Amino acid sequence: MKFLLVFAVVLIGFFVWRSRRIGQKPPAAKPGPAKGASDTPAIEMVQCAKCGLHCPSTDSVTGKLGVYCTAQHRQQAEP
Repeated sequence: MKFLLVFAVVLIGFFVWRSRRIGQKPPAAKPGPAKGASDTPAIEMVQCAKCGLHCPSTDSVTGKLGVYCTAQHRQQAEP
């Protein structure tokens, strides 16, 4: 009989503890940079009009008919 009484008290205590815990919301995480992300901005990638290679826009060569990965491709595409 004592065992059932102790078991009932423990069970009621567990349910009370669980109901209080469910009512609490976890603290919201601050949105920040992803792990491993640096502070440098992303570089735009462009596709070569001749071969289809993607290269950084800072390294690309702009021609009359599009953007190229090298000056040689621009000369071949635009005679």
